[in-house]
Amino acid sequence: HTHSNTTQDTETPVTIDWSALAAPAPATVSLTAQGPAKLAFGKGGTATLTAEGTTTGDVTVTGLPTTKVSLQAGKATVALPWSLATGKHTITFNYAGDTSHQAAKATYVVTITKGTVGVATTWVKVPTSKKAGTLAVTVAGPRGAGAPNGRVTVTLVKGRTKVTIKGKALNHGAVRFAVGRLAKGRWTATVTYAGTANYNKATKKVTLR
Repeated sequence: HTHSNTTQDTETPVTIDWSALAAPAPATVSLTAQGPAKLAFGKGGTATLTAEGTTTGDVTVTGLPTTKVSLQAGKATVALPWSLATGKHTITFNYAGDTSHQAAKATYVVTITKGTVGVATTWVKVPTSKKAGTLAVTVAGPRGAGAPNGRVTVTLVKGRTKVTIKGKALNHGAVRFAVGRLAKGRWTATVTYAGTANYNKATKKVTLR
């Protein structure tokens, strides 16, 4: 207080709580990553990342071809491509945070099992006792997946007679076999796809009369 007589002046101490003026600390964020526990090779799927509230921002992804997704209203999805190799894959989501939210991380594990193929055959030329023939074989994976690779063999049986044709590698999922002349009668051709690290073995039988 100030008076005309300066000898009567006094000072009143004032304490200012500066912490009350500081910006609030960023809030913690709880992240949850979910998706199928198992997927067959060739099928693909989707994983979902969920953050509490309406958190937004970029999320870095490791373990997948996709390396970044954006949280929108607390959610983000990422594709699990059909080409993920068999075995366990750990997918990690790293949220960088922002001025209002702390950084956070979530992981998700998916196991890729061997896929299933379909084997189709077509006689381009039917072999007879006088003429050789040609057998076309197609091996296809799940819809949307790339053409399988691997080898195919063909065995023909009539009674106790057995003819084995040397195996060939698939070319874009297809291969053709030259089949020599066959004696008259009922022949059973067994087409065998050997499988790969990602696809199971498969067989198909076709009858030739």
